[in-house]
Amino acid sequence: MLREERLVPKFMNEYQIASTMERANIYATHWKKVVQCLRTFQDVKGPHFATEDKVRILGGAYINMKTGVSHYEKKKGEAKERVKYWYKDASEEFLSSIESIMNSKKLDPKEIEWINHCAGGDHTDVKFRFLAKSIVKTVKGKYYVVRGHLQSSRCWMQK
Repeated sequence: MLREERLVPKFMNEYQIASTMERANIYATHWKKVVQCLRTFQDVKGPHFATEDKVRILGGAYINMKTGVSHYEKKKGEAKERVKYWYKDASEEFLSSIESIMNSKKLDPKEIEWINHCAGGDHTDVKFRFLAKSIVKTVKGKYYVVRGHLQSSRCWMQK
């Protein structure tokens, strides 16, 4: 229906997506729901939208992730364990989260009373996550919070 009415373009690049999001006053999570609805209810199939990474790079919310795999054995001769991991630079994540709050809420730096950045870890038997949280308090007493992942890893026995 929307395609017949020419309301859905054949492809939206990151600039068109950013412009649409700004005009509609929506954020990335809302945009994902719009795309999900278009694909579900309007039969929009295929790669009709720029990747989320391209949109994030344009918006300044993209932080380069480093990845790798490590192998080790606890004791010589035992089965090796394999650890797959990714991580982000904590200072880049902090700056990006504060920039995200300031830009999305259109805050003036003079409106900020304080900024708090917390980091912590959590693990289970096979996975470890290192998380970050940025909190901004305005002079009017309003709080804004952004949560993010800094690192994650998964271990398993090598066969």
